[in-house]
Amino acid sequence: MHVLLRPRGQSRHREQQRRPGLRSEGRSDPRPLPAAAVEDRECDPGVGRRHRVAGGDRELGEARDAPRPRARRARRRAECGRPPCRLALRALPRRGSRPRRRRRDPNGIHLSVLGGGTGGTDVDPGRIGPLRQREGTRRSGIPAGVRDRRGDVPGGLEPFQVEVGSRRHGRQRRHRPGRLQRRPHQAGPGAARLREDGEQSERHRPRLPRRRLQCAVARGSGARDRGGRVRRSGRRHRQGLLQLLRGVGIDRPHLRLRRGEGPGHRNGHLEHQLGRSAGAPVLGRQRERVDLRESERPVPVIRSRPARRRSRSAAAHATHHSESPDWRITMKRALALTLTATLGLTGAAGLGAVAAPNASAASSVTIDLLSINDFHGRLSADGVIAGAAVLAGAVNHYTALNPDTRLISAGDNIGASTFTSFIQQDKPTLDALNSMGLAASALGNHEFDRGRADVDGRVRTAAAFPYLAANLYDTATGRPAYDQFSISVIDGVRVGFIGAVTEQLPTLVSAGSLPGLEVRSIVPEVNAVADRLSDGDAANGEADVVVLLVHEGAATSGVGSSTDTSTFGRIVSGADANVDAIVSGHTHQSYAHTIPVPGWPAGLDRPVIQAGEYGETIGHLSVVVDSATHRPQAMTAELVPLTNPDRTPRFTPDPAVAGIVSAAEAYASVPGSVTVGTITADLNKARQSDGSDNRGGESTLGNFVADAQLEATADVGTQIALMNPGGLRVNLTYASSSAKDPDGNVTYSEANAVQPFASTLIALDLTGAQLKAVLEQQWQPAGSGRPFLKLGVSRGFQYLYDPTSPRGSRVLRMTLDGAALSATTTYRVVANKYLADGGDNFTAFTGGTNRSDTGRIDLDSMIGSFTKHPAVSPDLAQRAVGVHLGASARGGLAPGDTVTMALSSLLFSGGEAPAGSVEVLYRGAVIARSAIDRAVVDTTDEVGRATVTATLPGDGEAGSAALTVRVPATGTSIDVPITVRAVPPLAASALTDGNAQNFGVVSISPVSAAAGTTVQVQITGHEGRTVRVVGYAPQTPLTTGIVAGGRVGVRIPAGYSPGVHPLAVYAGDGSLIGWASVTVAARGRL
Repeated sequence: MHVLLRPRGQSRHREQQRRPGLRSEGRSDPRPLPAAAVEDRECDPGVGRRHRVAGGDRELGEARDAPRPRARRARRRAECGRPPCRLALRALPRRGSRPRRRRRDPNGIHLSVLGGGTGGTDVDPGRIGPLRQREGTRRSGIPAGVRDRRGDVPGGLEPFQVEVGSRRHGRQRRHRPGRLQRRPHQAGPGAARLREDGEQSERHRPRLPRRRLQCAVARGSGARDRGGRVRRSGRRHRQGLLQLLRGVGIDRPHLRLRRGEGPGHRNGHLEHQLGRSAGAPVLGRQRERVDLRESERPVPVIRSRPARRRSRSAAAHATHHSESPDWRITMKRALALTLTATLGLTGAAGLGAVAAPNASAASSVTIDLLSINDFHGRLSADGVIAGAAVLAGAVNHYTALNPDTRLISAGDNIGASTFTSFIQQDKPTLDALNSMGLAASALGNHEFDRGRADVDGRVRTAAAFPYLAANLYDTATGRPAYDQFSISVIDGVRVGFIGAVTEQLPTLVSAGSLPGLEVRSIVPEVNAVADRLSDGDAANGEADVVVLLVHEGAATSGVGSSTDTSTFGRIVSGADANVDAIVSGHTHQSYAHTIPVPGWPAGLDRPVIQAGEYGETIGHLSVVVDSATHRPQAMTAELVPLTNPDRTPRFTPDPAVAGIVSAAEAYASVPGSVTVGTITADLNKARQSDGSDNRGGESTLGNFVADAQLEATADVGTQIALMNPGGLRVNLTYASSSAKDPDGNVTYSEANAVQPFASTLIALDLTGAQLKAVLEQQWQPAGSGRPFLKLGVSRGFQYLYDPTSPRGSRVLRMTLDGAALSATTTYRVVANKYLADGGDNFTAFTGGTNRSDTGRIDLDSMIGSFTKHPAVSPDLAQRAVGVHLGASARGGLAPGDTVTMALSSLLFSGGEAPAGSVEVLYRGAVIARSAIDRAVVDTTDEVGRATVTATLPGDGEAGSAALTVRVPATGTSIDVPITVRAVPPLAASALTDGNAQNFGVVSISPVSAAAGTTVQVQITGHEGRTVRVVGYAPQTPLTTGIVAGGRVGVRIPAGYSPGVHPLAVYAGDGSLIGWASVTVAARGRL
């Protein structure tokens, strides 16, 4: 059985082939053309000469002269030097026999398949393996319309309409062995027809069962009119090659794939209908999206289960789902097609040696699902990030090991991208994912960066894969706004992918970006779809394996974050037993857990996986499915890094995707290579312990961007700038990235990669109380995937916080240029529009007044800062420090008290040089010192912790005071307010000669004085300090004054009786300095 694909424009009628003249897409044009109008395009000895025909400003199509006799063809070959245009493949041997050698038709591609099986049986109709191009063939000899998936389109792009079935079209006649039967009534112009119907001679017919099976591959380009315009038809799109050879094991199957314009049609997709066969199980009509352009996946098996037509209501129900057969043949594989179709062949000798690993005769099918999340347009490789080409190479690698491999995504494929993708609105990223054969993706919040209209129009049109969101509803209709699920049929197993997006979506996009969208809870919506896919009702879609693609994730990589009471923990625990695996994203974490599910068999746990960020790793889910029950028998999950420890790629880059990346890099290189500034060291984001982003940590990059925004808006009176961590996408690195990029150089593309959102800067007034509320909202609502989001703050603004205090009361003190902020005073604050609109749950911004759009763009402010400062250095000083004094200090500290301080957020986590120790000062003197723990604390800003114990000296004043926390190596310095408690005077009995402070510290001159006179109290070592003198017998405060010249004058109270009276000197904080006695003489006795 052969399939012939004829080069574009060649007539299928032998009589027409012999007729000289011009053919225009199957339509003859009798008008003669001047010789200059005919250009020799291809020298193919098998098909004659191909010409491009042009008449004035009209393109008439292609022309061919008549084929030459064999001798002339040989001579022509010698002149041309090119081999014939063909790809030849061999058939599989049947038991005890070998296929007869057939004469190859030099005009086409020969494909051999095995047939057989009994009617009415579900079989695996084979699979298409890697293609081998025969020696001697050249790319230029590939027939027109055969697109190379690696980027070349040798003869133009042609769609194909394929019909596979047992219907007989017209009369049949015997034909010579090895020649294909061509009949005018069997296909339209330019078609190639294959038939193996038992009417060949017994000598040359392969040993196949006598059954009618034909495959018609017809060009779907449509005829052209004289103006060169394609006539409107359902086959008019000229975007790729569709090759389909489906074997079916039932008696009278019919499978038709055609381009459609109905509700399920989008550019590059097909509408797929499964017809009805008598006695066959009902499957229902299903709209299926198929990639015709960039897909590179081998054609997997589609189970042959013909279906009845559903009612109108059932068809309307299908508008919120997409079911796509994963049969995609792609352009690389179309160049060298090895087609091994197993049509239910039973007992064929030697089949096991060449059949695919998941042959249907086996007891189980192994499906490999490769997952990505939060790719964010990271097309180019940089050592840490492998790049799109290596990611595609990993897909190729796993596909070669197991053809039942699919690539899926948990969202944020685009948005917040690097300049290479951003400058073309992420089209190169979508092209690359199309080329990889992405099977399905959840919608992420960054898909909506440009609003819902952009997703509904540009993004979904450019994506050859379905974007899924089960929990997004249209408020106008009350129906799902997007496809809730898609189904891929993989080696006879129906795998359903359900999508969902974070419930925090409205807070993660700019206000007004989601018109008419309602975000519902994930768990009930996902469970409802999973139950429909598992209820046995074919009318609403059925799936054997259900995988949840959810753009929500765990806060950390530990399994506890996936099983706690957080939002993601509730998703994992709340997903019902019909959900077999969970692929997550959004939090940029790396984990691969298997979590038990109540009611599942022992040893079978649910995989829960997230593959980090930016394509640095891929998730690998292996699902073993029982061929009889179609239920999972075993599932495993792992993370696979795409680079080696030495930063070399682990997988061979895919040439097609590499071409897309190279083209995107070339496009972006001109505007992106302009130098905008210089840095002296790295400006980094905060990092987790595993190296991933930590949006809960203070960063040098975030503070620098806040400084730049404050500087750019100083002319409108701004005093404080705040920057959200999610607006920072990449680090600014000092090291050179290429030979043309010296160390420290910052290009426009690098600056844009940091802030790719082009958000305007908003100035508004906030009171001190409102500003404190903004800082309190850094602690996100309970259950959030990121429990803490650290705002970058501008220079001069500092604050203290106690991470152990109750929610809403953690910010202890805010200062601006050293002065404490008042709760009632108004301050002018600047932030990007996303943050000023209350994004990331910072709703306190919305209470601001005197709001104005400054007209400045966030990226422009950073570039402007580079312009003003020849070299920018990172500020290593922390602008927020955590401190916990404990209960002992809450009532104030008395002189001599010991205080223990738990300090945190003393260091950055982004790779900056760590400091060795922290000091605590009181009244300018160091009273304690401790080493700093440099360990990274995930999800928070607690990096750089130290515990310091200090004793409060007794030479201060009672009342408000401060302990200064200082890290000398980084310049961090911040005051911790304390209260110094006054000490009540001692009892007279405590003033004894044994008091150590009585010796040489305090003396009185003269030692004897009359009541009502003044004496001088001499105090050693306390010059310039405030002291308090208390007299005894009776205890009476005598004076408070400053020590000058080593003494303080004290007047003896007139009421003091004659005798010895102690005078005690206390420091300002109430601590005893010393005492001495004065003798009060009786009147007239002095």
